[in-house]
Amino acid sequence: MKRTNRINISGLVFNIDEDAYEALDLYLNQIKSRFANMDEANEIVGDIEQRISELFHERLNDSKEIINIDDVQSVIDIMGKPSDYGDEPEYESEPKVKRRMYRDIDNALISGVGSGLAAYFNADVSVTRLIIVIISLISLGTGLLIYGLLWVIIPAAETPAQKLEMKGRAVNIGNIQKNISERVNKIDNSGVVNKIGYALGQIVHAIGKIIYILLRIVLVCIGIAFVLAGISILFALFAGLFVQSSGFFGDVFIWDEISRRLILHIAPVSTILSMCIAGFVVALIPSVFLIYAGVKIIFKLKSKDKAFVLSGIAVWFVAVLVLGITIGIVALKFTHNDRSIERHKLSADSEGIYIKTGNISEYRDLSRDRALNFEGANIYTDQYGEELFIEPELHIYKGDKDFIEIEVYRESQGSNKMDAIDNVSSIDYNYRIEGDTLYLDKLFKIGDGAKWRAQEVDIIIYIPEGKCFNSNANTYSILDYSWILSNVYSYNMSEKTYVMGEDKVEESK
Repeated sequence: MKRTNRINISGLVFNIDEDAYEALDLYLNQIKSRFANMDEANEIVGDIEQRISELFHERLNDSKEIINIDDVQSVIDIMGKPSDYGDEPEYESEPKVKRRMYRDIDNALISGVGSGLAAYFNADVSVTRLIIVIISLISLGTGLLIYGLLWVIIPAAETPAQKLEMKGRAVNIGNIQKNISERVNKIDNSGVVNKIGYALGQIVHAIGKIIYILLRIVLVCIGIAFVLAGISILFALFAGLFVQSSGFFGDVFIWDEISRRLILHIAPVSTILSMCIAGFVVALIPSVFLIYAGVKIIFKLKSKDKAFVLSGIAVWFVAVLVLGITIGIVALKFTHNDRSIERHKLSADSEGIYIKTGNISEYRDLSRDRALNFEGANIYTDQYGEELFIEPELHIYKGDKDFIEIEVYRESQGSNKMDAIDNVSSIDYNYRIEGDTLYLDKLFKIGDGAKWRAQEVDIIIYIPEGKCFNSNANTYSILDYSWILSNVYSYNMSEKTYVMGEDKVEESK
């Protein structure tokens, strides 16, 4: 077994076997000898060691923890040997590397955005800076905001690899030497005016740093807002699953027995399950993305997440598609409507009407653990979940005739007209009129395998001005409290007599 050594290269510690160590030591000594007589020797050697450290780090993983001779030879092949380059090396024409966008902080006046754009597009830096100034002036400050965002978003070229990638140049010994020599010569050969300009640029750079800090604070606040928004969506999502909530569809709690029974009366289990899973994913992925984006903004993470983001987007679109299809399948069951009407009238000699509504205790098979409130009406099931029991709605309006008129509507929806007609006929609701008394069942039933298709029973009583009505205590729970009844309180109406006035009912004196 080969002996291993522990070495430190540019601040990173590596385990390296004996053969690899000897080859690397010889290579580094050759590099130091090659540049020993140059003023910028330390900077060149430091940049080369930093790049070697980066290449070694890329070769290590959980299953590989030791640098071997093959790794050293591969790095030498990439970086090149010192003997391959003369005293005045030219940039290598091959191999070319793909340019990457960085801020060129070595040639920066403020943040390096302008010089970075010039390097990326291989343009004159004076041109890019002039364009930035012109855009800032004609955009009334919007250009400055864009500049600030680019400052925050575009990373700075700090490592030797980044500085050469910014210019589309291969990262090897010759190009590192050439890049440093150019920068040193640019400063040494500059005139007094340029040096003064450089000094002023450093001052502007310091001011820019303050602006940068302020922009970072703003971005951190945005990141925190993203994280809080994502957590809020997740909390609402899970709360919707496990906590009873009220909304457009009434009190819905999917783990509640009555809710599950009603759901199974709407569509097959497979359709409902697909809809719930797809809806959960549609809400989950944006919330995760918000949290992830917020964390990246706050901590300036630079992880390679392209595959993660694209996979999440693909899954989200599939979930949206599944959700749309399942909602469409269910919605098709409610596309047609039908209604039946029964009309009755009391004698013109009748002074009023007494409304007597039955008691829920009359339904022996009813499961009374909890009612599901849907659009103001309570829905119950029997103990086996096979039949639905729903409250009707009672409406009292002012009539324009000289007698009291009663209309009973049975209404339902369906996937087609015949289906809607069949669903109307499946409504089992009993009422009767005896003299001046209207007897109403507390609930109507949907049974015999019929599905829930928004079945309704509406009882409308038209009472002429001057005629009276009263009701028992059970009636107010099915009474639609309208403007006509705004003078009275529905829960206090039982056993009292009211007279239809010009536009409202009044308690009889």
